[in-house]
Amino acid sequence: MTDETLSGAPSPRSYLWYAAAAEPAGADYFIEVCEVNKESSPYFAPFVHMVSDGRLGWDAILLAGRGIAAYAAAQAWMLRVGKSVPDPMRLAELIEGFGSAVEQIPDLWIRFDEGRISEVDFVMQLTEIVEYMEAWPGDEL
Repeated sequence: MTDETLSGAPSPRSYLWYAAAAEPAGADYFIEVCEVNKESSPYFAPFVHMVSDGRLGWDAILLAGRGIAAYAAAQAWMLRVGKSVPDPMRLAELIEGFGSAVEQIPDLWIRFDEGRISEVDFVMQLTEIVEYMEAWPGDEL
């Protein structure tokens, strides 16, 4: 499946389209983040696979788009705010919590991809991870 339809508009399965739909921060930003991260991040790449796989329903695809948006927002927050947080120990705790959440993503995707968990269980577990990512870092600093 291609990222564009014959009309030139994004196809419904284009991960960039879903990321932009999930978080209206601008498609250009998401294009940049997706291109940089899809090959280099073991935590980001599964989201790209999820939205382009074809076996998942629309709710799961939208959830993966939200995951892309949350991952990008966390990276941007670290660059813009996180580096200047006055309490480095608290920042380390927050980063550890985020890392623990995103480290679940590759295994979750592999288990679904190999048929070891149902789509219902996959979506339930992915929802917990993505909602945590969306709320991160919270008001804890």
